[in-house]
Amino acid sequence: MSLKTILKLVIIALLVWAILFSGCMALGIQKGTDLTEEFYSQMAVYRPPNPGAANYSSIVLGGAGVQSIREEDYKSGEVVKKMKEEYKDAVGWLSIPFTGVDYPFAQARNNRYYLDRDLSGDYLAAGTLFADCDNSPDFSDFNTIIYGHHMKDGTMFAGLDAYADAEFFANHPAGQIFLEDQVLDIEFFAYVITRADDETLYDIPADVKAKKKLLAYIRDKARIYEDIGVSMEDRIVTLSTCAYEFKDARLLLIGRL
Repeated sequence: MSLKTILKLVIIALLVWAILFSGCMALGIQKGTDLTEEFYSQMAVYRPPNPGAANYSSIVLGGAGVQSIREEDYKSGEVVKKMKEEYKDAVGWLSIPFTGVDYPFAQARNNRYYLDRDLSGDYLAAGTLFADCDNSPDFSDFNTIIYGHHMKDGTMFAGLDAYADAEFFANHPAGQIFLEDQVLDIEFFAYVITRADDETLYDIPADVKAKKKLLAYIRDKARIYEDIGVSMEDRIVTLSTCAYEFKDARLLLIGRL
């Protein structure tokens, strides 16, 4: 067999392998999407009532239908209470209109557990949104951090990409966090791209000096910043997900509670 023939066979084999590998990857992604949709469709029984539900673009929950939960029942905390009774680590629900971000979130004893688990503790590639393990679950800290994956199928925190557009940011500044004992409105004021090891942005400051440093750093670092008068007496929430502009990049959307 000539060298030319051998090279042709090697190239054909590599092409076949590439096609098979791509097919397996596509099947894997689809399976992951199906599992995510299945679990979070089940979670829709705990979904907050939304007058503008039709405007939510959630791939997972958008087709689940508007729930019959009364708004007053949700505000009373009974729905979140039932969810927490069913799922021991559940904290509440995060909704951001027009982004597809409309999910429950949890908190574990470390920041790894829910990276690839659903609220039942079963494996799920998309994982669960979760609050930093060092935060107080009642959002009393100056900075509460919530993490979520940036999934290729557009689920979880992938929708936060929309805030890279200044016009979208200006027109969609609000979100809500539903807890057992309170409903927190979010007013977003900063969009940041940073590194995963940015200790300042991932800080949970307790003293005045550290709070002042964080607020100044956010203003300096932000690609989009709206001056809404955030002070050290306020509380903020930082939503964190992966970005792909450089190695270990992170996208942060920051709002005042």
